[in-house]
Amino acid sequence: MSTKNCVLVLSGSFNPPTNAHLSLISMARNAVEEHGYKVVAARMVPTHGTYDKPGLASPVERTEMCRRACSGSSWITVDTFEVDQPNWTDCLTSLKHQQSGFPDCRIFYICGSDLVMRWNEPVWPDEEVIEILTDFGVCMFSRNVPIETIAEQVPVLKGRLQNVIMAGDNPMLGLSSTFVRNYIQKGLKIAGFVPQAVEDYIEEKKIYQPK
Repeated sequence: MSTKNCVLVLSGSFNPPTNAHLSLISMARNAVEEHGYKVVAARMVPTHGTYDKPGLASPVERTEMCRRACSGSSWITVDTFEVDQPNWTDCLTSLKHQQSGFPDCRIFYICGSDLVMRWNEPVWPDEEVIEILTDFGVCMFSRNVPIETIAEQVPVLKGRLQNVIMAGDNPMLGLSSTFVRNYIQKGLKIAGFVPQAVEDYIEEKKIYQPK
């Protein structure tokens, strides 16, 4: 099997970025490399500030936390394309931006099956999803649900699975950003839940503190 270069993209609010996010990237790398790809880089892409989520830290704070989260990595970096835009950016536009920066690489979008199940919703036009499935790779995490079962519930997937790689389940699934924020608001320590540099920044800036 010939080796093909690829770049992994994980987007999200990262409110805050946790060790589970870094675990997703690492597991995605293992999954795609088992399929003959060589991961040359991974990008954490924080969402825009207009993303409708309660308790959302500012774009500047979330970007800095992401930078600190991957500061010890030689291959994971932060891309500010979405937070730099005047408004929210759709997934396809964001992936095209990544492709422009890595024209000779396959771009793999990391996501969970819960997001893929939402591809049935109007906010995800079929033509956009089809272009993602055709022009990019998708590395999907699923709670032990076969891709065929997911495709039965998401018709746009049928016949378009050639660029989808299943990455199994994330053993750190319960370690969500919401979980971490709740700990902070209760005055509890979050050591081990986020990288130390992120924990230090949260304490320094007093992010997510009880009001």
